[in-house]
Amino acid sequence: MTVIKIILFSFTFFWITLFISTSYSSEYISDRLQIKFDKENAKLLHWKVLNESMSLPHELLKENKSNFGLEGTINGHKLDYWVQNAGGWDTIQNLDEIIFELKSDNIPFELKKYWKFYPNSYQADLSFKFFAKKNLKDINLYLNLGPGIGEKFIDGLGISGSTYSFTEFIYNTGEIQTKKLENKNEVFLLDKIENPKWVGLHSRYFLFILKTTDKFSDVKLYINNAINEKNISLDSKLKIFLPLSSLKKNKKHISSFQLFGGTKTKNDLSISSLENILFESLWNWMRYIVLGIMAILYWINSFVFNWGISIIILSVLVRIVIHPIAKKAIQSQQEFAKLQDIMQPQIKEIKKNYKGGEQSERILNIYEKYNTSPLASFKPLLALGIQIPIFIALFHLLGQTFELKEASFLWIDSLAEPDKFFSLGREIPFFGSYFNLLPVLMSLTNLLSIKISSVTSDDNKTHVGQNISLGLMTLGFFLLFYSFPSGMVLYWTMANVLHLGYCLITIKNKSI
Repeated sequence: MTVIKIILFSFTFFWITLFISTSYSSEYISDRLQIKFDKENAKLLHWKVLNESMSLPHELLKENKSNFGLEGTINGHKLDYWVQNAGGWDTIQNLDEIIFELKSDNIPFELKKYWKFYPNSYQADLSFKFFAKKNLKDINLYLNLGPGIGEKFIDGLGISGSTYSFTEFIYNTGEIQTKKLENKNEVFLLDKIENPKWVGLHSRYFLFILKTTDKFSDVKLYINNAINEKNISLDSKLKIFLPLSSLKKNKKHISSFQLFGGTKTKNDLSISSLENILFESLWNWMRYIVLGIMAILYWINSFVFNWGISIIILSVLVRIVIHPIAKKAIQSQQEFAKLQDIMQPQIKEIKKNYKGGEQSERILNIYEKYNTSPLASFKPLLALGIQIPIFIALFHLLGQTFELKEASFLWIDSLAEPDKFFSLGREIPFFGSYFNLLPVLMSLTNLLSIKISSVTSDDNKTHVGQNISLGLMTLGFFLLFYSFPSGMVLYWTMANVLHLGYCLITIKNKSI
């Protein structure tokens, strides 16, 4: 008998618990989204994003933040006042649609809030439909996005810490622009006159934006009660006003939005016609270089299924492509250095004995005699000039490619962050709280390449001044790269290894 009572009690408790948990909330779950609403105030409790390359969902919008709950005043009273008079919201839920309705004889209007979702998509539609039973005035309604979109400050990454976790206002007024708040008292107002096509918040890997078939009213970016003191941009908040100030009796008003709340992968953005958001801060020609290299990286990974190995193979391919130009530039540098050893004593003698136009004419004659020009010294910069755009492209690509976020390789947990070989146990200014091994390997291979390169000259002279400059440059790159994403440092370490191998082969060939 006791066992039966326990079973009955457990069964009753289960259904009571289930009833309580479902009576105050409503959910939509798909392969991409997990969304939960509070039925009492028709607001979002959370908006979670899933992706095949993520181990856990990312929560863009969090509980108790009034996300997309309509707020403001109608006829001088807050909307909560009218909700209370109406006895609360009614809820209707279908498979891909949730409707909240505010309707009562005790309020002078009817309001419906429609949510529609799409399978296997980060997109949703949101509509507000008003019907005035009496003349309505002093309408000032808005919805909130934020604070933030679920990013947390990552401790221990040193000088580049704020580049890994941030939240910015992003909007399109014909060209994509961003705004990052640096002061918690700062307010940025996007006026409706600028006619934005869409507005939202974005971070390194995630995006939440709103489009509208109507025109936006004012959009306000601000920070309220900042809790992320190390990077207050994470608490950025949008207040999006509805374009409605009054409504006459028996008239209707509809405000409709198309939402995208998900990952900034190339595929997901392309499906939603938002691919221009990728690398939006770059010039168009540079952006095309990044997208081209990205396509190659994706293609490589489709065969090897490992992002670390894909980056290494990419480094090899790029090295093969630029090698003929780099080789030609190095040869030009060596040839010009030899000519300089011959010409400089003669030029020095001319400068000592002649002045003005005659001095210039005689110096030019020297250059003509040896079939060169003063501009020949810039030829070696050609290889560097080609690699600079590639460097910039790889910085953005390997720092923002979503798939690298949780891609591990060897001891590296994430190719999108420093390699964190071991913890230092304390925070060191500039360097952070981790020892990163890859920047050390990158610098050592670079120094070794410089040392071997100096041996390859025909006269076996070591150009001390040049080596010192290159050594200082190596130190500068070490400091610069120390807190960079490990995927990028892995690429340049491999590039240095390839250059080192080329130098060793050159020495071997000369010794035969």
